[in-house]
This record gives sequence, C-alpha cells and structure tokens, in this order.
Amino acid sequence: MGLLERESEIVRVLAEAATVDDATQEILAALAAWGRWDLALLWVPDEVLGLLRCGPSWSSGDPALVEFQNVSSRLTFARDV
Repeated sequence: MGLLERESEIVRVLAEAATVDDATQEILAALAAWGRWDLALLWVPDEVLGLLRCGPSWSSGDPALVEFQNVSSRLTFARDV
C-alpha cells in the first residue's frame, strides 16, 4: 500500500468515526498493520496534571501484549522524566 492509499484510509476512518476515540483506535490498528507491529500505544499529555498517560492502544491480542496494555494504561509519567 502506497502513501496515498494510506492517507486515504486515514481520511476515511476520520470521516466515518463517531468519536475521536473510535477514530484513534482504527488509526492505531492501521498503523500497526502497515508497520507490521503487534502493539501500538498512544501516549497523551494531561495538561492539567502535567503528566503523560497511555491513551488509546491496539494489540494483536497476544495475552502478553494485552497484559502490557493493561499495565501501561495505569502508568503516568511526570513532565521532564
């Protein structure tokens, strides 16, 4: 799949998604497929608390990766760490 096809896929996902979170999940899955990754995590800044949190994520379903997702979802990192 070329760059234009990938861009079109992202635009389609954004246009069809009901929410930003829904779009993010699909985009992470697409990025993982294109990169042949088994896991994709999006780390999101929490501007109010000055922390970095694990946001939406995608995995291939491997139990070890699912556990990694679960642990990551509970982690936060302070600014400048």
